[in-house]
Amino acid sequence: MEENNNTTPIKQENRESNKSNVNNRQLLKYQKLSTTSMILGIVSIVTVCMSYVSIICGTLGIVFGAISLKNGKKNFSKTGIILGSLGIVLSIILLVVIVSYSVNFFMDLLRTIARFG
Repeated sequence: MEENNNTTPIKQENRESNKSNVNNRQLLKYQKLSTTSMILGIVSIVTVCMSYVSIICGTLGIVFGAISLKNGKKNFSKTGIILGSLGIVLSIILLVVIVSYSVNFFMDLLRTIARFG
């Protein structure tokens, strides 16, 4: 009896192509995460005046950048992490400045009212 050896190489080729397709999909996924990280970092910088949006986008940019740092586009991932961090820091500084000026304004207002009232 003869064995049909023709199917074995074809099956091996299919398995190898399936593995390469899976690897390509994973690589594409990480590249998309890298790009998303950079875009969210940029949005975080642009929306510094809207502190909550900036903090959320910056945090997501950092998380996506950290996830994709191993397998994605490293430059995009690093850029997303740096810009996301910078956006968060600038938003927090802006919030502190706004709160301090608001407190000073209202304290002065209360002193003025007490003086004339």
